[in-house]
Amino acid sequence: SGPAGLAELPLYLGLGALAGFEAIALARATNFFEKQWAKSLVPIAFRPAIAGAVCGIVGVACPQVLFNGYATLNTILADNQPPATLTLLLYAAVKIATTASSRSSGLVGGLFAPSLFLGGCGGCAYGQFVAWLFGNDALNLLHVAQPPAYASVGAASVLAAVVKAPLTASMLLFELTRDYDVILPLVASTGVATIVLELFQDPILPRSRALSNDVLPIDSLDDTFVADFVPTPPHNDHVSGADGSVDDDFD
Repeated sequence: SGPAGLAELPLYLGLGALAGFEAIALARATNFFEKQWAKSLVPIAFRPAIAGAVCGIVGVACPQVLFNGYATLNTILADNQPPATLTLLLYAAVKIATTASSRSSGLVGGLFAPSLFLGGCGGCAYGQFVAWLFGNDALNLLHVAQPPAYASVGAASVLAAVVKAPLTASMLLFELTRDYDVILPLVASTGVATIVLELFQDPILPRSRALSNDVLPIDSLDDTFVADFVPTPPHNDHVSGADGSVDDDFD
């Protein structure tokens, strides 16, 4: 079921904060592994192989984080016997470590699918906690949505924080759900997630830093414009005439 209403909106603000801190954890883990690779004596060409081997070992022990075919996320969103809360948090932690180590080593891959996975796991765990808290007979004060609703909003919120595009992430989820009731909590959650990242952490560093020992400031291009890279065309006073002379004017 979808969001219950305005009374439930503060809970989605809390979900946005959680999503923002998940994005911060991913960013800091990525930065940490990039620094470790830069300090190491491992040649650049061998780093992806080492990271891939580590991910393979982790995948044997915990195949759910490999994201093969979106099976784990589909299970969470479909509410088809989703994992327990602590298990979901464990999946998120392992996913952060494997994604950060792989990306910082130079392996080819983006952040779209990992962001959805992290948000889905964190959102579902948050939804399970909310359902337990407000579903208790003693605290039956508010009818709340089911964990899959929180998982879907959480997935969009982490994506929004990672790519710093809350409106884009909101529209993507709305296109998938076609549920107008989800718009308000979705925009609120993605907005809070992006604000949390802005307040506490720089965005994830570009991949090029993992392949070089030269550390550039993350804001090195903030004051750079496209025009700075466009060469100024040479100034020709006038076009030469047929006799080789330079015309005084074009009239």
